[in-house]
Amino acid sequence: MKERNTQIVKISEISSDLLEELVNAKVIEFIPTADVIFIPDKTFANDNSVQWMFPEGTESFFDFLKKSEHHDLGTVDIAEGNTGELQQHHDLLELATIIITTPSFDVLVNLISNYIYDFLKIKRKHADEVDVKLKIVRKEKSTTTSIEFKGSAADFKMVMDSVNDKKHK
Repeated sequence: MKERNTQIVKISEISSDLLEELVNAKVIEFIPTADVIFIPDKTFANDNSVQWMFPEGTESFFDFLKKSEHHDLGTVDIAEGNTGELQQHHDLLELATIIITTPSFDVLVNLISNYIYDFLKIKRKHADEVDVKLKIVRKEKSTTTSIEFKGSAADFKMVMDSVNDKKHK
């Protein structure tokens, strides 16, 4: 029996400037000015101390988008500082939180879909075996889109396109 797709899309308003918050918490030293910025997520260590980490594979995803800058996405940067990469060792493809400051959401969706396709080829998995977690912050709309998805890569693109349609209405 085929497993049902799990698609959780949560769209919420953000009340603060996440980059400024990271600077104030002394996680990063300055606010990047790129069009697309990767930021770390707050995680907790065994002793309940707060750590700011990027998901495993962030550097690979960052490099992929940097090489794709000619696709009208704009400049891509990563908020570097007192952070690291959290090693999870599981099949979930957890992408770094992305802050997008330009209206290039369609381009970003296409590039993420391309990255997932390439990721699946490297892992030698079929396109119907994708498990993705992603958070996109759209600064011009002051909204965060959190997506947890399990299903086919084609369905992922369809979900992302429908999120974009909802955001424009």
